[in-house]
Amino acid sequence: MSTKNLKNKRNLTLPSEPQSIDKLETFLVECHNPLKKQKKLFYDILFVLTEAVNNGIIHGNKQNPSKKVTVQFFSTEKTLNFTVSDEGRGFNSNSIPDPTHQSRIDEPNGRGVFLMKKIADKLDFSDNGRRVSIQFEIQ
Repeated sequence: MSTKNLKNKRNLTLPSEPQSIDKLETFLVECHNPLKKQKKLFYDILFVLTEAVNNGIIHGNKQNPSKKVTVQFFSTEKTLNFTVSDEGRGFNSNSIPDPTHQSRIDEPNGRGVFLMKKIADKLDFSDNGRRVSIQFEIQ
């Protein structure tokens, strides 16, 4: 991708503490100010980012405040792109059980990645599950 097509770039580095998630809403507004007028898209992105950062803090970095979760953002004319990375051991993203399977339907946890995939226009894990790339199309 040519860098001349990039409209905006921002980064946010968070300690692996649950209260760090509070900084995501402000970060998102700073990333793409017109989102304030597109409420559904704004809250869809905020939900997916919150889930990704929460997973990085709790599951990836085991809430170790010396480890960081990094959120990177860039936009193009047609997309808003986020990458959330943690410093944990990683995981096999293909081994996540289907939360809609009858045997898991009553489980209280395990729906986050499933919902992220349903809400985002594109979602890809890399670096042994330590990095998730998330893309939303701009209408």
